[in-house]
Amino acid sequence: MQVSVNRLSSVSVELSVQVPAEIVSKKYEEGVAKVAKTAHLKGFRPGTAPRNVVQPMFGPRILSDMANELINDSLPKALDEQKFSPINQPQVTIGTIGKAEEFAYKATFEVQPTIESVTFEGLELKRPATTVNDTDIADEIVKLQRFMGEFTAVEPARATVKGEAVTVDFSVTIDGAEKSDAGGQGVRLELGDGSVLPELEAAIVGKQQGDKVEATVKFGEDHPREDFRNKDAVFAITINGHLERVLPEVNDDFAKKATGEETVDAMKTMMRTRLEKAAKERSEMAVANQIVDLLNEKNPMEVPASLVEQQQRLLESEYVQRLRRMGGRLTQQQAAEIQTQLKADAEKKVRAGLVMAEIAKRNDLKIEEADIEKAYEELAAESGKNVAKVKAEYRDPARQQFLLGMVLEDKVLTFIESKATISDES
Repeated sequence: MQVSVNRLSSVSVELSVQVPAEIVSKKYEEGVAKVAKTAHLKGFRPGTAPRNVVQPMFGPRILSDMANELINDSLPKALDEQKFSPINQPQVTIGTIGKAEEFAYKATFEVQPTIESVTFEGLELKRPATTVNDTDIADEIVKLQRFMGEFTAVEPARATVKGEAVTVDFSVTIDGAEKSDAGGQGVRLELGDGSVLPELEAAIVGKQQGDKVEATVKFGEDHPREDFRNKDAVFAITINGHLERVLPEVNDDFAKKATGEETVDAMKTMMRTRLEKAAKERSEMAVANQIVDLLNEKNPMEVPASLVEQQQRLLESEYVQRLRRMGGRLTQQQAAEIQTQLKADAEKKVRAGLVMAEIAKRNDLKIEEADIEKAYEELAAESGKNVAKVKAEYRDPARQQFLLGMVLEDKVLTFIESKATISDES
């Protein structure tokens, strides 16, 4: 077997493999014998058909099976001989196939880039402040008040303002024809929370119960309904009700109903603890993102497209899940823009990951049992589960590998930070 190497790039390799004719001939004969044993041919019992009958009828199948077997036999040996470890499934292109002639094919695959040096010491980082003040606590309390508040009818009648709600009947007309399935009756709209079309909200704010208003909305080409795309829709709106939100008084009873804490002071302490934890996590994430950006900037290198594609699919999945939780939707243009951004983010993450793996290797950073135990404890605290249950969930090899990757990444990030200059933002 002859093997030649063609480096297509720093991360892409093409192997040309030639299998000698005598091996091909032997493999072909084995294929003929195998098919002859099981072939069902008219006029012959299974296994008794002569070669001159089997070969014309099953020749293409025999050659195809032979090619697959030759590739499966020779490619692992060729990779081992040339000391390559593909990170994706090799793409094989075969030449002509003959029953007694040399068999040649090419296998293209990606490999990890060879990193000659890494630059990571002395990075200048900024750590965002994690301070939580009384205003932050007050804002959280107002959010709870609004969540637990109740809407009551406004009396006497007056103009609507943002932060209130209205109940409306409305119809939709496009090109002079009313869309009976697009209107609604007794629909409640909350003004100022971003859930109402801006054109409708602008028409309603400042009006009062009993008023009738119109608003024109221009829909884009990506509207879910085909008959609404690139159309001007006229909304005829009747304001039937005007509601204002009455906020509950902040007292111990409110604290218990809203948070389960016995007193207002206990509620505030709980809020401060939670906000400080969230602020610390955001601060750590900001520092980590800076490290990723700087590692990319200081260590330019080509990265394997297959790894970028895997990372992009992961980021897209996470984004879609977040979007669904929030009940959001994207236009086609927004989806295309986000996909472009996620691809760029994926490439940065892959490059930084390769650099961090090299840093770990060169500085003998290894995962200790204590690191894994700490990770289990943190996961248990975040999920509210006991450590034993978390460990059971991570017995799955794929999840275990993911956890180990995260633990090592955190260890490398901590190591990089220890070699960096970090200034705290006020």
